[in-house]
Amino acid sequence: MRRATIVSALLVLAVTHCASGAAPAPVSCQGFITCRPHGGSGSIEWNVSVADSPREPFHAVVLAVESDGSSHRIETEGEAFLVSALGYVVAVRRPDTNQLSGTITVMDLDGNALWERPVEGLASPALSPNGHALAYSRRGGTTVLDLRTLETVSYPPLFPFSVSDDGSLAGARFDGAGGDGPRLLWFEKGEPVLRKVLRELPRRIAFFGGDLLVLTDETLARIGRDGGRRDLLRASAGERLRDLAVGDDRILVGMRKVEGRLHSGELLTLRGDGEVLRVEPGMSREVPALRPDRRLPGGRTDELEPDRRRGRGIPWPLAPDAQHEVGNTYGEYQNYGGSPYLHPGVDVMGYGGEPVYAVAPGQVKAVLTTSGQWHWRVAIADSATTGTSTGYLYAHLDQSTIVHSVGDMVSEGEYIGDLVTWPVAGFHHCHFARIEDEGAQWYGDWMATDNPHTDFDAQSENEAPVFELAVGGDLLAFCTNQTSSYLDPAALAGQVDIIAHVGDTIESSWVCTVQEIRYTIYPAAYPEFPVVDDKLAVNFDMALDTYIGGPIDPFLVDLLYKQDSTCQTQGDYDYREFYHIITNSDGNEVYESSDLSEAWDTTLLPDADYVVRVTATDAAGNASVDSMTVTTANGNPTAVPDAHPAAASLARPFPNPAARSTRISYAPGAEGRVRLSVYNAAGRLVRTLADRHASAGRGTATWDLRDERGSAVASGLYLVRLNTAERTLTRKLIVAR
Repeated sequence: MRRATIVSALLVLAVTHCASGAAPAPVSCQGFITCRPHGGSGSIEWNVSVADSPREPFHAVVLAVESDGSSHRIETEGEAFLVSALGYVVAVRRPDTNQLSGTITVMDLDGNALWERPVEGLASPALSPNGHALAYSRRGGTTVLDLRTLETVSYPPLFPFSVSDDGSLAGARFDGAGGDGPRLLWFEKGEPVLRKVLRELPRRIAFFGGDLLVLTDETLARIGRDGGRRDLLRASAGERLRDLAVGDDRILVGMRKVEGRLHSGELLTLRGDGEVLRVEPGMSREVPALRPDRRLPGGRTDELEPDRRRGRGIPWPLAPDAQHEVGNTYGEYQNYGGSPYLHPGVDVMGYGGEPVYAVAPGQVKAVLTTSGQWHWRVAIADSATTGTSTGYLYAHLDQSTIVHSVGDMVSEGEYIGDLVTWPVAGFHHCHFARIEDEGAQWYGDWMATDNPHTDFDAQSENEAPVFELAVGGDLLAFCTNQTSSYLDPAALAGQVDIIAHVGDTIESSWVCTVQEIRYTIYPAAYPEFPVVDDKLAVNFDMALDTYIGGPIDPFLVDLLYKQDSTCQTQGDYDYREFYHIITNSDGNEVYESSDLSEAWDTTLLPDADYVVRVTATDAAGNASVDSMTVTTANGNPTAVPDAHPAAASLARPFPNPAARSTRISYAPGAEGRVRLSVYNAAGRLVRTLADRHASAGRGTATWDLRDERGSAVASGLYLVRLNTAERTLTRKLIVAR
């Protein structure tokens, strides 16, 4: 059991975390932890233990011991626990996806749920100073819950924001409209009382003595309700102002000084007029200025030339820039309780406290948590636009180490923060995603555009995917299309779905899903004449709206994965079993409702033995091929296929991507001259693989990824072209060394 004790003084919390600039929020308990519940006397000591049962998402035991010795025990699930002076515990359960709604539960000391709501897009829950009100972000807005009446009021999206004990809400919004800067908004009883344009987006906002405190990196200002009075309480002298917390008559400001690579913290205690009452030193640590040299295949440590990069050619977010362990891949089936969803990124495994680096330059668009201390994330867009842009997400960071604010410009290789120590042993990781959103500031509802795993330059793992038996002693399972009526592979009939059980390990023991699955079906007696030729089942590079909670993600779960008592796909901390429905695709990498009706139509075929050959490929290009012989039994007479294919054909190169060599199958369609060549992306001839008079039958060629002079070609995109008297066919090939 992992145990974390919450100290009972806000001052201590601020001192502990000010060195790198985080808000005082260990284990996400906010507000004054020492409190007088139910109007009684004495304080309560709170301890939160996170149970070591990973199948239950962050199952926790909350212990409250009053000064008279009486104790209370609450067992619940949640990623964050906020303690109110009213004697309530607010438990926040927020899966790492917007596909599932988060849940907020307000409990009394006996564990009775007083109020519980599902919240779509739940993020950044926070209590008022004395815990009388709760504010949180949700999809499309911000909500305030009055814990005394359990009534809610809705507001527009704000971040950062602060809530007062009487339920007033203040926050900032930056949409870049009209060239204006961020706006400070103040609401009372649902109505706006202040709208003020600021020069820069605040880092923190807090209510204090009927006014607002607004903290930026360089200033702390006190703003009155009418917006007319603006008292400058603090201006930086080279340090960055990072944290803000308030008491009844004091203001706590956490500062960070940077001297070379040494970051040191100080905690200032101020009076309401800005007078410094106390200065206390915090922690110091060395922070990497830039990531270590990128380590490339072949021992080189120089930067890759842009034209040698594959795709976006990015480094890994963890150092060194070399192959890392992967705990979850893109599009992987996940279910940690609730509804299943597809993993909208890649989990790069590391260790608690490991530095995370930007893989590309850009502008910080979001720094937020989806619930508690384990879910802090930074989103960095490729460009500083207020319109739509793409970027990268770095999630599961230690809040106290995040060095950037919204609006900061970041260069490639720049330090972002450290990985948080994950509560599940051995699963410390950076959740890394390619995302798209719009606006000058992002609030967590973004689209996952594609698979960033395939964009890493340095991929050197060589473990190919592994096929497992799907049902009984059979490699594959077969059922009537879109049903759980399983068929005897010795007597297949009708429209048939084919299910493959396959997974992949990437330098770790965590089984992941694969990158791509393709399949071929041919008569056992005539392998040269396939009835299904190298058809794409799935390539996990599609857009996912998991973060938005849209319709794409649940549709793809049902389209791509079999989930029944015979072939039960599972994906959690304990079990990884991926049953792929490989026939639910027309092969064009566009996944739509019509794909559900796709199947292997055996009714059009002669009754005979057929071989189903399945190829599974991972992101590094490693491939495994396995096959199974089945028999169709529709009452059709057995026939011999035509001796020659009707037209010229060019199969997809295999493997693709290729690291050492690739094999290409082709058929001229008719006897005559045939030429098989490879061109680079600029259209220049690289290698001629075949140039001869050929018969109408099938042929194969193997390319060793060398040019006409015998030199190894660079990684990148190539075109394989077949020229016959009748037509010209082209296939794309990725070389990834």
